[in-house]
Amino acid sequence: MRSKIALITLFIPFLILIGSLEIHATVIEGGTIGSDTVWTDDDVHLVTSNVTVDSGITLTIEPGTIVKFSSGTRLSINQGILVAAGAEGNEIVFTSYRDDE
Repeated sequence: MRSKIALITLFIPFLILIGSLEIHATVIEGGTIGSDTVWTDDDVHLVTSNVTVDSGITLTIEPGTIVKFSSGTRLSINQGILVAAGAEGNEIVFTSYRDDE
């Protein structure tokens, strides 16, 4: 019985730790954005091929969003609109796909 209690005592903090971790899905981005789009901070956005925002289209990137770029890829605004306003402590991060921090 004591071994079960000891095991439970060790297991509960582990569950609390796991529950406190933020887990983000990875969304693959690439190609032409042809309608107004929002990249949320719920996901990591991985740009695997060039992204172009078409004329008259708005791409909004929420504060706290992480955008990772594969080697040689870019984000182009083709007379569209990019709204990307982070906030202190809730910055938008544009980084390499290799960045795992």
